[in-house]
Amino acid sequence: MKNILFFATNNELPFKLIDQHLKQLYDFTLIRDIKNMVQYICKQPTDLCMIENSQDGIRLIQSLKLIDDTIPILLIANIDNKEDKARLFELNCTEYMFQPFLSRELVLRIENALNRIQTTRKLPQQTSVETITIGNSIIDFKNRTFQSPSGNHLLSHKENELLKILCVNKKHLITREQILMQIWKKNDSYSSKSMDVYITRIRKMLKEDELIILQNYYGSGYMLSELNTGHEWRKKQYATLDVD
Repeated sequence: MKNILFFATNNELPFKLIDQHLKQLYDFTLIRDIKNMVQYICKQPTDLCMIENSQDGIRLIQSLKLIDDTIPILLIANIDNKEDKARLFELNCTEYMFQPFLSRELVLRIENALNRIQTTRKLPQQTSVETITIGNSIIDFKNRTFQSPSGNHLLSHKENELLKILCVNKKHLITREQILMQIWKKNDSYSSKSMDVYITRIRKMLKEDELIILQNYYGSGYMLSELNTGHEWRKKQYATLDVD
């Protein structure tokens, strides 16, 4: 059963939201103090934080972002003003619920937050990786260069970091969310469009090496792999493979 921490200074709010059905689905722990909430999270594994919209709630969210910006947060608010809503969205919580709502909707929001956070966990740091040979190419992450059969390319900082993530996780699907959180530190439309630009640049460089494949899994992410140099027919087959 998923462990959900519920931070609320309003004594009535938890009893209004957490009905018997929700208690059967999740293990709720109610906490009313910021210090106790932070201490609990630092000591115990937590699947999701539900936080009411209050001054203390906002302070708590800001504190949690400093501790671990991958902690999933569902913000419960009762706001009609569009400007106030916009300020809440700037907190970059995992999910939002604006009252009034049905219990069924809350369950869906909780599940959505839990599912999203599984794909946004940070990838392992690979700071010790300096060079990698893949296909017929050499990538020097320290000096930010990509040496392909067609020549050398100087990599930008984001191109370098993006290639490092793909290379050290070769043959593994890396989600768009993981890349965004690792490099851009956020998952929004602007960052997503920026990532698409860098993916296009990297794809153009990788096409200079017929042994390297950057496969796009639509709506999920990317996988980098290389072909066996001893199989000429596979090289010819994948040289014309459209992976856009």
